[in-house]
Amino acid sequence: MKKILIVTFSDIKSDSRVLRYLKSFDETYTVYLIGNGDFLPENKNFVYININYRSRRKNKSIFEFLYYNFYLKYKIFALIKNIKPDFIHANDFETFLPSYIKFLNKKNKTIYDSHEIWCERAGVRKNFVTKILNLFEYLIEKSFTKKIKYFITVSDSIKLYFEKTYKIKNLYVIRNVPIVNEQSEVERNIFDLLKDEKRLKFVYIGPLSYERNIPFLIDIFKDFENDFHLTLIGKNFLTLPDYENIKIFESIDENKIIPTLKIFDIGVHPLRIDNLNHKFSLPNKIFQYMASSLALFVYENLETLKIIEKYKNGFTADFSDRKDVERKLKLFKNTDIKKMKENSYRGFAEEYNWDKEKKVYQKILKKITNL
Repeated sequence: MKKILIVTFSDIKSDSRVLRYLKSFDETYTVYLIGNGDFLPENKNFVYININYRSRRKNKSIFEFLYYNFYLKYKIFALIKNIKPDFIHANDFETFLPSYIKFLNKKNKTIYDSHEIWCERAGVRKNFVTKILNLFEYLIEKSFTKKIKYFITVSDSIKLYFEKTYKIKNLYVIRNVPIVNEQSEVERNIFDLLKDEKRLKFVYIGPLSYERNIPFLIDIFKDFENDFHLTLIGKNFLTLPDYENIKIFESIDENKIIPTLKIFDIGVHPLRIDNLNHKFSLPNKIFQYMASSLALFVYENLETLKIIEKYKNGFTADFSDRKDVERKLKLFKNTDIKKMKENSYRGFAEEYNWDKEKKVYQKILKKITNL
């Protein structure tokens, strides 16, 4: 039986991508997972190791900086050494370096999964120290990804960026699309609050932070009290005021996301595309909205525009331009929302579903196990 190790720093219960990968293995694999947070495996051929990383990733002190950037990576290296997997899947850049070093002589047995352009994230060059660290990470990623055989990312735009910038061709695209579980349940307190709401119901799901442009989104919607209701669901990193037409809820369990989103009419994602990572991104929440039959009101880049133009399921806007956002938002007052919602689900069912995406991953597994 082949032994595969998946490694991530993320909180497993809320990492939908990792949870989907875990459903892609059959009984011929023993799966080890190193991650963060409490998690109860369902499969008997599955071993979970919790790294118990509870601190936020902002490195507020030199101790947090050293702990996050050095100790945790050493801890991952030591765990890999003890587990001795046949092949390894580094699910983010943070775990790629220790995985690569430990598998130095087995580079064809390494999968690197980059969900974003790590070295072009917002705020990575805010001071001298972060600029140096960013350069170091860029050189590592550019050099090491040329030497491995399996490099996964989440969108065609990011794939093209890596191919052009890093001069590599070993890239696969596995988009962040959800699995729809018909047995899952709605988050009851959200349902009870919204069941009698007559205004168009907008929803955003994800971190509530400045990076996600949430204060700007709230400032827009508070002026549309008579027409629109906005619900925000996610971990709250901000102190946000209450408004009559804006409600805030904490994160909900992964298996409740799709049925809860079905309460709403329109899914919102208000990113600014003022860095390359956002310019080429294709987040999973867009596909969660589509799987829930929601129309879309999202930031405009090559990937989102392609979806909107193909399926006619919403509008894109420049979420750094208030006038553009307000103009596009008003279009929802005089449009066929029901048709947009139907188009969204059709797009999900035809093209953006995990049954299609997992075949790419299973193809990689088949190749890597036969080496």
